[in-house]
Amino acid sequence: MHHARRVVDLMVRLGVGRDLTVHNLFLMTHCFAGDMAAAAEILREMEDVGLVGDARTFDALVMGACKVGKVEVAMVLVRRMVDDGVPVLYSTHMFLIGALLENECFEEAVKYVKCFGGKDKALDADIYGCLGRKLAKMKRVEEAMMILEEMKQRGLSMGYKLKRFYENNGV
Repeated sequence: MHHARRVVDLMVRLGVGRDLTVHNLFLMTHCFAGDMAAAAEILREMEDVGLVGDARTFDALVMGACKVGKVEVAMVLVRRMVDDGVPVLYSTHMFLIGALLENECFEEAVKYVKCFGGKDKALDADIYGCLGRKLAKMKRVEEAMMILEEMKQRGLSMGYKLKRFYENNGV
């Protein structure tokens, strides 16, 4: 981090401003470390120079919120992304699904996946499959079967292990 800051300081001395990519990289680093105070400072810097966050900005913030156990904040961020028309990245979905399950918010995780379902078949297969696998691994058979049944109804592909789980636990 020290070396990266030195490079950015040199860039500034040479008249090369920090763009959104540079800010997002620092933001991601702080969020990955769970240092949300430092992340907030990066956001203030971005605002000071008139930069508007993009999908990667929000992705970092969602990851950071999930990392420090603030799942409700992550949900608000995703809601803002949707409201502002910012595309929700695959990784953003994965961070949030994982955090919801870690916090035993099973019903909310199912609602979240269903909320984003139906727009993109490949994304549907990924987020439904991810949730189904995680629920199965957690031995949350009822919720997993509900998700897998919906996958089947939507014609979404399941991996071998997930398909076996579905067949073994079907009614």
